[in-house]
Amino acid sequence: MSIVGDVQLKVRTEVLREKSANVKTEIAKMNQYLDELETRLEGTKGYWIGEAGDLHRKLYKEQKDNVAFMMKRLAEHPEDLILIADRYDNIERENTSIGLGLPGDAID
Repeated sequence: MSIVGDVQLKVRTEVLREKSANVKTEIAKMNQYLDELETRLEGTKGYWIGEAGDLHRKLYKEQKDNVAFMMKRLAEHPEDLILIADRYDNIERENTSIGLGLPGDAID
């Protein structure tokens, strides 16, 4: 755990990357389920005939763009977490390099 100003990182960057990968997998599953839902909904045209079926399919289609936008935004979060982890690791390496370059007797 490292402290930078008022910011405290409470998770190792390796764990952050691992959890980010898990979230990406779950988002992919959600997208797959949504595709399957749409396929099944379209399949109802063959047997759910009439106003009720038409209405439910219409309501789904009206929300489809909103759901797609939400899923796109959700998919951005794991990528952002990986960028944060990368930046943190890079800064830690730079700080270590700078620290190793300082004279050991600076206080004496």
